Amino acid sequence: MIARRFDKKVMALLLDRRGDQITITEEVVKAAAGNYRNGKEVMALLLDRRGDQIAITEEVVKAAARNYQNGREVMALLLDRRGDQITITEEVVSMIAGRFDKEVMALLLDRRGDQITITEEVVKAAAGNYWNGREVMALLLDRRGDQITITEEVVKAAARNEGNGKEVMALLLDRRGDQVTITEDVVEAAAGNEGNDKA
Repeated sequence: MIARRFDKKVMALLLDRRGDQITITEEVVKAAAGNYRNGKEVMALLLDRRGDQIAITEEVVKAAARNYQNGREVMALLLDRRGDQITITEEVVSMIAGRFDKEVMALLLDRRGDQITITEEVVKAAAGNYWNGREVMALLLDRRGDQITITEEVVKAAARNEGNGKEVMALLLDRRGDQVTITEDVVEAAAGNEGNDKA
C-alpha cells in the first residue's frame, strides 16, 4: 500500500493524477500513521488534501503508537491538528504513556486533559516506558498527582523496566516513597531485570 511504503511525493502524484478515484479509508490513514519512513509527511499531506474525509480513529492512533521510527512525529501531528477528534480510551492513553516521550504526553493532556483519567494501567505503562519512563512519570505526577496511586503493579512495572527502571524507581521513591511497598514480587521483578547491570 502506497501510504505505508512510499513518501509524500508518490502520494501527492497519485492524488494529483487520480485523486477522483482515490477514497481515503481508515486503512489508508492507518497505513500512513504506520509508515516508518515518511509517516508524518504522508499524514500531513492527507490531512491537507483530504482532511474532510479523515477520521482519527482508535485504530489510527494505535498504528501511530506502534510506529517506532517516527510514530512520535505522527502522534504529535495528529494531536496538534486533530486532537479534538481523537477517540480517548484508557488503551490509547496507556499506549501514549508507554511508548512516547513527555512532549507527546503533555500535548495529549493539553488537548484532551478534561477527558483523561490517569488510571493504574496508564501509570503502569509510564513506569514501564523503556526510553522515557522517568520523564513521563514525572509529568504525570506533576500534572495529575492527585489521581495517581502507586500500587504494587506500578512498582513492579518500574522494577521490570530494563531501559530506565532505575530512574523511574528512584523518582517513585523520592516523590511517593510512602506509597511504595517493596514486596517479594517487586524484588523478583527487579531480580529478573537484565538491565540491572547498567547501574
